Amino acid sequence: MRIHVTGNAGAGKTTPAKRIGNDLNLPIYGLDQVVWQPGWKKTDPILRDQLEQELIEKPDWVIEGVSHLVRWSADVTIFLDVPRHRCMTRIIRRSLPYLSKLLRALLKQFFVYLEFHRPHQTHRPAYLRTHFTGTAHDHYWNFGPHRDGWIGDKPERYF
Repeated sequence: MRIHVTGNAGAGKTTPAKRIGNDLNLPIYGLDQVVWQPGWKKTDPILRDQLEQELIEKPDWVIEGVSHLVRWSADVTIFLDVPRHRCMTRIIRRSLPYLSKLLRALLKQFFVYLEFHRPHQTHRPAYLRTHFTGTAHDHYWNFGPHRDGWIGDKPERYF
């Protein structure tokens, strides 16, 4: 018997697929392992179709995931029609363990940004030295901590 359990992300496809597979003594496959490669890289579409084809050629299975190839090959398709708010809650809940790792990476990049981008010490003087010629067409509006409007007669303050 070939059973396809499908639905939106966060619908809870894995749990009923495992339960059905265990109850009917059928092998259980998840399409996430076909769609995603290590490091959350998407599988090439041609390779994905080949991998799905290998799965659906087996005589018996329970496959959970979204795939037209699997749906067309299944004897029974179970579509989990779960309200959007419940799907979103599940997606957020299962993403929480990865959130701390993501936040650490973002904070690290933020501090690298702060260290590198100190315009009052690095970029502003270089820019003014290269681009400020003191002519009537050169205006520098400063809305930062020095709030002196435009520099027309005293660019040396920044050098």
